[in-house]
Order: sequence, then C-alpha cells, then structure tokens
Amino acid sequence: MDTEHPTPNPQGAQPLSMAVSVLTLIVVALLFVASVLDWWLRGHWSHWRRLRRSFWVTFLVSCALYIYGQAVAWPVLDRWLRLAWLAALSWLVLRLLDTVVFELILRGARVPSLLREILIGLLFAFGLVLSIQWLFRVQVAPLLATSAVLSIIVGLALQETLSNLFAGISLNLEGAFALGDWVKVQDHIGQVREINWRSVHLVTRTGETVVYPNAAIAREVIVNYSRPSGRPRIHKTTIGLPYEVPPEHVTRALLEALADLNVRRDPPPEVRVVDFAAYSIIYEIRYAYDDFGVLDKLEADLRYNLWYTLRRQGIEIPYPIQVEYHRREAKEPLVTLPRLTSFLESHPLFQGLSYEVLQKIAQEVRCLPYARHQVIFHQGDPPDGMYIVLDGQVGIWVRRHKQEHRIALLGPGDVFGEIALIRQDVRTGTARAVQDAWVIRLPLETVRQWMETYPALRDNIMQLFESRMEALEAFLTDETQEMKGQPPEKVRQVLIRRLKSLLGFPTGRET
Repeated sequence: MDTEHPTPNPQGAQPLSMAVSVLTLIVVALLFVASVLDWWLRGHWSHWRRLRRSFWVTFLVSCALYIYGQAVAWPVLDRWLRLAWLAALSWLVLRLLDTVVFELILRGARVPSLLREILIGLLFAFGLVLSIQWLFRVQVAPLLATSAVLSIIVGLALQETLSNLFAGISLNLEGAFALGDWVKVQDHIGQVREINWRSVHLVTRTGETVVYPNAAIAREVIVNYSRPSGRPRIHKTTIGLPYEVPPEHVTRALLEALADLNVRRDPPPEVRVVDFAAYSIIYEIRYAYDDFGVLDKLEADLRYNLWYTLRRQGIEIPYPIQVEYHRREAKEPLVTLPRLTSFLESHPLFQGLSYEVLQKIAQEVRCLPYARHQVIFHQGDPPDGMYIVLDGQVGIWVRRHKQEHRIALLGPGDVFGEIALIRQDVRTGTARAVQDAWVIRLPLETVRQWMETYPALRDNIMQLFESRMEALEAFLTDETQEMKGQPPEKVRQVLIRRLKSLLGFPTGRET
C-alpha cells in the first residue's frame, strides 16, 4: 500500500519569511529613530533626563504590542499588553506635563517636588483604574470599598510609610526648607539635595549624604542658614592676642586681614573686645557673608591672612598656656640678619657697598610677609617706600577704564614701588602677592638719607631708572612735551638730567 507524503509548499513559506523580515526592519528602523531622538534631546534639553526612562519603557512596550498585533495570535495576552502600554504612555505623558508646567511655565514658583510626585501618583492611579475597568469590564471601586479586611492589612503594613508620607507633605506645606537650602538637623549640617515621599537627603560640606526619614526630621529642631533669602548672615570668629598691644592697633590689623576676602561690606566688618582671658585679650571678628556653602573656605582664608597680617604688624599670637608663661628671649626670626645681608650683597641695587654698610642697612629695613592675594599697596595710596621681592611672587596691576590689568609679574630680587622716589603724591599701581611672599620695605626718607651718604647706592638707583626709561616718560610729562620732535637720544639726555635733579645728584655730575 502506497503512502502519500505531503509536498512542501515553498510558496506558503515565502510570504511568512517576507513578513518577518519586513517586521524586523520596521522595528529596527523605529529603534534607530528613537535612539537618534534620545541623543538629540540629551544634548539640547536639560530636562530630558527626567523623561528618558519613561520614554524608553513606553517605546519598548509599544514595539511589543506592534509585534504582537502583527505576528502573534494569543488573546490571553492581548488585554494585559494593552494595559501595560496604556500605563507606560500615561506615565510618560504625566512626566512630560510635570516638566513643562513646573520646570518651564511655573519655574519661579518652586513647587515642592514631593507634592508634584504625589499629584502625578494620584493621576496615574486614577488613570490605571479607568484602564482596568475599560479593558477587563471590571468595577474596581466597589471591590476596594467593600474590602475592609484588605484595607486594615494594608494600613498596618504601610503605617511607617504613610507616617513618612504625611510628614513630608507637612514639611513641604510649611516651607521650613527647600532644595538647595543649608540646614542643621541634630549634629549634621548639610545642603538639601532631595525631598521625596519617604526622606530628606542632606549633603554635608565634606560630601557625605545623610538621609533623614520625614517622620524623624519633622520632630527635630531645624536651623535654616539660607532663610530668609536676600539678607546677609553674620559670622563671628574669636582670636586671642597679647595684652601688650593696644586694642586700636589690633583692630586695624584684624580689619586689614579681612580687606582682601570676599565678605560683604554692608554691614561693614567690625572687631569687638569680648573677654580678658588668662593669657590674652579675646577679640571677636564679625563679618557678613552671602553663601553659607563657602563659609568654611572663608573662615580658612581669614585664618591664613591673619598669620601674615599679624606677623607684618609685629603682633604675636600667644600660646595657650594656662599656668606659667616662659618667654624665649633669643627667638630665631624667620628672616635672619645674615641671610638678609647676603641677599643685599648679591643685589644689583647695593653693588659697591661694603659688607659693614650692608649689615647696617639690613638692620634698618623691614621684611614683611604677605599671603597670596593680599594687597601690598593700592593704586592711589600715598607712598611709604620702595620694595624688593625676597621670596615668592608679586603682581603689579594698573586700573584703566574701571578694569584692572596686570602689567608685571615679579620674582625674587625684583624692585617695585621705586616711582615713589620721584612722584610722592600717590601710587600709580596696585601691588598684590600672587603667591605667599616676603618683601623688603625700604622707607622713602631712609633711602634718601642713604643716597646722600652712599653715592654708589644713588648711582645704582639711577641705573635702575634708566633701565625703565619708557615707563618714566609718563611721569616726566613736562619735559616730554617740550622735546616732541627731537631725536630720541636728546630726549633721553633731558629725562636723565631731570631724574638726577629729582634724585639729588649734584649739579653737573655725570655718571
């Protein structure tokens, strides 16, 4: 008996293969378009990161629904897949509306994020109930209303969660703090970075994240360093200084240390005497600031400047010794006389002077320390001397058209402020320490006495001015105007004669 075998039908398999290929191409094309759209939005819209996850979930569920409708016939999966698609689409639309309304339209309203999340959750739950009723023909509301036992079980299980939720709503409605505020809760000081339905996240100054449950933080005393906004905050720092120094002198020195810091000038900084302690007078420095987040750095910069300023003013910071105070008489200075004498001996300004004369000069000058960014003198100040950089770097700035321009960067051995010898009214520029620096200050009257006593020093200063002739033309304007059109060498000779007269050279002396 012959058995008939079915013959394969290549014509029936070909349409199925073609349909699968077309379906795959469509899905790949949609994935490519979605990826390009996601890449473009990430680069051009800062709020897109809030929507990316919802977008991709909706896209993948949509692709699954499309494939199901084209290639699968399984009625049991139909309603559940449609419910997933409606839920994902609803969540994406709600997130998009939240971003547009609260981040763009009502950007200045500062609506708490927790209230926005609750509103989105309620709308999503309402939409989900409607979708279930429509797809499954089930009345959800009567089931929830009649399930008393289920309600009790859920309420007991979510007791702590609901406590945090309602505490969070209370904190947001009260407005005790907002995102970005600096607050103190218990022993932690930090900036509020997140407020959600369960907890508040603080980030401390050192970068740690502290998480407080809403119910716990609602029971604590909260100190908000950022409220009320727009008003300056006053910070107080204390320091103990010797009894021997008059408070007026100390006050000037402490205010000088504050002069270069980024503190408010209204209200102005002030210094108060707050206590007479066992080993020092306690002074309180009070200053106003705007941003609590930079207070730590501001405080560190103030202490940094205080050491240099007090050192310049000759004010010693006493050691905290309670019972006995033994003072060392022969205290080694940071800049010793032999080192300073050796430095002057190698400097071109003091060439031709004997070692004994250099030792005498080294005893009469002052070596002053300056912290980085501290001002040595301001443009427009009355001159008090000329300076030599002993260590570190000093910059020279000139203010023109309400803007400062740095015109020189000086290092060890460089001289500045010498213009004061020929122009005694005001400083023509501002000198500021670029790095921690030590400078030698030569008082003007002392330098003039040295020039009369030591001709070699006067000749060296004259050579210094000749090397900076172009800069000096701006200060010798009368001679420059009279010599317009004359040969440069003749102009130079006239300027040199004028300089010699200003520097006290005898008439007719040539160098």
